[in-house]
Amino acid sequence: MTISIVLLLLVNFVYTFSNGLGTSDVLFLFHAEWHIKNMLTGFILGASTLIQFVTAYLALRLIKVTGNRTSWGLISLAISFMAIRRSISLYEFVSGDYRYPLDLSFESVGLITSILMLGGVVLISPLFKSMADEITRRKEVEKALRKIDKELSNITSNIGEGIWVFDKKGVIVFMNPEAERLLGWTIGELKEKGAHNLIHCCSADGASLPTEECNILKVMRTGERFHSRDEVFARKDGRILPVSVISTPIMEDGEIVASVTAFQDISELKRAENKLREMSLRDELTGLYNRRGFLSLIDQYIKIAKRQDKIVFMLYADVDNMKAINDKYGHLEGDEALRESAIILKETFRESDIIARVGGDEFAAITLEASQADMHVVVARLQENLERHNSKSNRNYILSLSWGISHCEPESVCSVDEVLSQADKSMYEHKKSKIKL
Repeated sequence: MTISIVLLLLVNFVYTFSNGLGTSDVLFLFHAEWHIKNMLTGFILGASTLIQFVTAYLALRLIKVTGNRTSWGLISLAISFMAIRRSISLYEFVSGDYRYPLDLSFESVGLITSILMLGGVVLISPLFKSMADEITRRKEVEKALRKIDKELSNITSNIGEGIWVFDKKGVIVFMNPEAERLLGWTIGELKEKGAHNLIHCCSADGASLPTEECNILKVMRTGERFHSRDEVFARKDGRILPVSVISTPIMEDGEIVASVTAFQDISELKRAENKLREMSLRDELTGLYNRRGFLSLIDQYIKIAKRQDKIVFMLYADVDNMKAINDKYGHLEGDEALRESAIILKETFRESDIIARVGGDEFAAITLEASQADMHVVVARLQENLERHNSKSNRNYILSLSWGISHCEPESVCSVDEVLSQADKSMYEHKKSKIKL
């Protein structure tokens, strides 16, 4: 406010001073008396301006203290007018010469500008005050917002979860440092190419996930919170990140304006779950699938064979004389016989084939082959591996396996029970034909 007063007074001083020198003064530019008049005028105008400044300042202070705007405004206006009149009288008294009297414009313009100045200060000052208050409030709000933003940034930076915010158009507008660390993408990259296209284009089973089917973006259409532990995000380096996701719509005046998503890396949890699942499907002694794991996979294997137009072969094997080995050499040796049988089967079949211990001393294996001849090669390899192990072993007995084979053609409709039953029957026929230990 003080700056505004000074500027108004400066304009008043310059304009009044310029008008105080009438056009007739140009004729006396080189006359000594003109210089005297010039100096006196400058002094008098300066004194008048100073009086007006002090008057206006005191008026403002008194108005602020008393709240009486009208009275003090009129008093200051009267004092300013008197200052102008006294300035003219002082000029005449000091100069003692009326040949170059001050133009009436000095008095009239000085009075008008004083009225404008004081009127502006006294009457318009509420507007200035209102504007100043508004600016102050805005600055306070901005300061508070900066503080909140800083606190929010500190919280989201140390929360241990990735957080991002989508606007109602599905454009990402915020991403915390943890989200950048987990995914490797920057918010600029996600804005440019689209967060969904880069991060969430596929579902957990690897199927393509269109934008309209994305549950994270759906919350802005449905207004319903979404929570899942079966989502995967694509990292910038190409790796797939299993995540737990919670996406919540942000409401304003009953309208959905954005959504906030928090996600957490659950890779370790998934590994632990897979390990537990694997343990529940695996035989602890041999490391092969157990009966449960075998039956859960065989159905899927038959479907794959049909798609690839291949024959499903099942080999069902049994360790010969297992009871005699346990009775004569003990159960530890019996366990060793089972482990070695598992090793022989793993050396015979491919890694993509399914091998399982389905009973006490019974094993099963499934393989996909193009023809019967291919399966004959597998059987020959099994016999060769068995003989090799026996030749290198220091055991007191010969490890012997009996097996049977069944198959299912691509065009046939086969059930798991049928294939197992046929292989089991074939195995017992093979066992009967062998010499027992």
